[in-house]
Amino acid sequence: MAGVTASSSKSIQRRRPPIVRIVVAGDSQTGKSSLIHVAAGYKAGTRVFKNPVLPPYCDAIPIKLIDTSSRLEDKAIVDDELKQADSVVLTYACDQPETLQHLTTIWLPLLFRLKILVFASQLSF
Repeated sequence: MAGVTASSSKSIQRRRPPIVRIVVAGDSQTGKSSLIHVAAGYKAGTRVFKNPVLPPYCDAIPIKLIDTSSRLEDKAIVDDELKQADSVVLTYACDQPETLQHLTTIWLPLLFRLKILVFASQLSF
């Protein structure tokens, strides 16, 4: 009678499904939390759980939305979240032009320093 070896017992364990981590970052008051609120499907006035996991969409992979702090004392935490991200969404406020400029003077250089691969997308209307 053969026994179960350590390697074969590991194959019995179920793997956790992959989760895509999307980190939302940007200056203060640029709508990071509001964007997550809407993406998670919450209605106005409802409480949003911290870093909600969205149900799988078309490819059956859940998405975890990570809200980041704009406070200077949380910079190390934000840097760590950015390093762990599968994707990063940078936000700016249309009524605050300096937040758009900060994307090129602060946020993109930060991503480069952290060695995060950057792909830019432009929408034309």
